Amino acid sequence: MADTSYFFTNFSNDVFDRDLWKFFQRWGRVLDVFISRKLNKRNLRFGFVRFQGVVDEVDMERKLDSIWIGMWKLQANLIRFCNGEVSKNERFSKKGPIKTRNAWRPKANHRSFAQVVTGEISGNPHLDSDVVQLDVNIESTSWLENCFVGRLLEFFDLQSVQKSFILGGFSVVRLRYMGE
Repeated sequence: MADTSYFFTNFSNDVFDRDLWKFFQRWGRVLDVFISRKLNKRNLRFGFVRFQGVVDEVDMERKLDSIWIGMWKLQANLIRFCNGEVSKNERFSKKGPIKTRNAWRPKANHRSFAQVVTGEISGNPHLDSDVVQLDVNIESTSWLENCFVGRLLEFFDLQSVQKSFILGGFSVVRLRYMGE
C-alpha cells in the first residue's frame, strides 16, 4: 500500500516530533514526522506526518483532526500536493491545441477611462433606466429610520451578502427579501 501524508498545525511550542510520533502511532504505522522551523501565516508551528498502509484517507484525516494535545486541538488535513506524482513534462504541457482568432473584432463601446470619469460618456447607460423610486408618506417614515433598500442582480447574492455582514462583525444587521 502507498504512503499517505498529512499536514498538521495548532500544537504547543513545547511539543516535539518524538512526542507527536507517540500520539500518531495510535492511529497507524508512522513512517515520518516532520515539524518545520518556520511558522505558517497565522504564526503557528506546522508539520507533516506520513503513514503507511492507510485504507481510508478521509476517515484517517477525521481521526487526526480530533486529537487533543493538552489544551490544543490539532488541525490535520490531507496534503494537497504530492511530490513525484506528476512528471515535469506533464505538469507544464499545454492542455490542448492553441486556438487563434480568425479576425480581429473591435470593442463595441469606444470610450476611454478618462471620458467616463469626466462624464463625457456615461459608464453604463442602461443601469439608469433600472432605478425605481418610491414615494413615501412623510407621516409614516419613523419605521424607515436606519433602513437601506437596495437591489441585487441575482437572488442567490442575498446569502453571500448576509455572510459578508456577519463576517464583518455586523451580525445585528438583518437582510430581508422584499420581492421583485
